[in-house]
Amino acid sequence: MRILVKSTNLRVKTFEAKNGKPGREITEQQAALDVGGEFPLPFWLSVPHDKPYAPGMYDFDPSSFRGNPFGGIELNPYNLRLVPTELARAGKAA
Repeated sequence: MRILVKSTNLRVKTFEAKNGKPGREITEQQAALDVGGEFPLPFWLSVPHDKPYAPGMYDFDPSSFRGNPFGGIELNPYNLRLVPTELARAGKAA
């Protein structure tokens, strides 16, 4: 699976303070997951507001996965991290 980032454009979602919890902002960047079909699957990835991923091809960083309560693995939606495809390949070869 490869992740394609085409643009450094970001969107900011603002959540108002509610029930005693402070307001917050989430910055997101659009990417697409290539699962080998005819069309990639677009999704939004949370990123620091000043550090978008550069356009290119990426893989999920191993830290993006976690164990689930059923003994399987899943993507951690609160810690999705990408590594450039070249770096991911270099790490697997080492």
